[in-house]
Amino acid sequence: MHQITVYNLDGAKHENYFGVCLKCGKTDGYINIGAGHWFYCKQHKMCWWVGSNLFSDWREETPEEQERIYNALGFESFEECRLEDTTALDKD
Repeated sequence: MHQITVYNLDGAKHENYFGVCLKCGKTDGYINIGAGHWFYCKQHKMCWWVGSNLFSDWREETPEEQERIYNALGFESFEECRLEDTTALDKD
């Protein structure tokens, strides 16, 4: 369960760079599954994959730590959506 802040080249904060929940337009951060990064909305049980090896923190987590986080969120019950759908909301 990680948070990230992305800034534009001019130094301004870029909101929702990695997409948002299709139902509420928010995100609760991301978890790592192996080297893959999954953003999610806990309230609506939505998740979307943004890529692998983008953030180095996955290297610091053991498989057991990743599994603990996955299970604590109940991630197996989350509905997967496409990143393209989650970033479209931010442009509206």
